[in-house]
Amino acid sequence: GAMLITNSEGFPLEFRCTYPVKPTGIQRILYGKAIQQYIGVELCGKTLLEKIDTKPDLIIAGKSFLLGLRKKTESPVFYLRQGDSPDNGELSIERFCVSTMPEFVQEIESKHESITQIISSIDPSEPFERIKKTLNEIKSKDAKFR
Repeated sequence: GAMLITNSEGFPLEFRCTYPVKPTGIQRILYGKAIQQYIGVELCGKTLLEKIDTKPDLIIAGKSFLLGLRKKTESPVFYLRQGDSPDNGELSIERFCVSTMPEFVQEIESKHESITQIISSIDPSEPFERIKKTLNEIKSKDAKFR
């Protein structure tokens, strides 16, 4: 897992990552479809949130199953997908549908201005590309990441 903290213009403030987590066959069987959420939230996400020095104003998750991070932090956690037809529980902001955990849906409204500023300043998916490229660079230099 990895976390890139940026300012609203996308400039990096802090980057943290974990070593790759490779579940065993038994863990895959026992966790079933919940394995991604367990690894992403409980193992990687929780650890990264504990290690960061810069407390984020809000968190944009790269995958919807990471919305569970909200229960591990005081910072609101959102998932943005491109589109202007929000599903149940989503709110449309600019050209994105924004979602969060149902019990925190009011945070979309309270952070509406911040989310709008981010969307107007950068492509919200672009920092995730930087994370991916950074992890690939780390993999090429550190055998523990392979």
